[in-house]
Amino acid sequence: MTRHIGQSVPVQYHQGQLTAFTWRGATYPVRVIDMWRLATRWWEPGEAADRTYYRCETADHHIFELYYEAAPSASMPDNKRWVLDVCQD
Repeated sequence: MTRHIGQSVPVQYHQGQLTAFTWRGATYPVRVIDMWRLATRWWEPGEAADRTYYRCETADHHIFELYYEAAPSASMPDNKRWVLDVCQD
């Protein structure tokens, strides 16, 4: 089942690689299995976008997609740029 989450989350890195994120009080160590970049917000013409998406897998084989929003935005402070987009369980 796939669920849209859309919540800002803190993340952890090791040697420049995404290694874990925290959501609902739990920390999820992950392995990045895919990544891609979105340079336009086709669903909101005229809005800037610069997102890097990461599809990650946990040890118990749950799949999460997170993205980092690099485009400047007044509504998104620097510490809220990581978003847990979807969860597949």
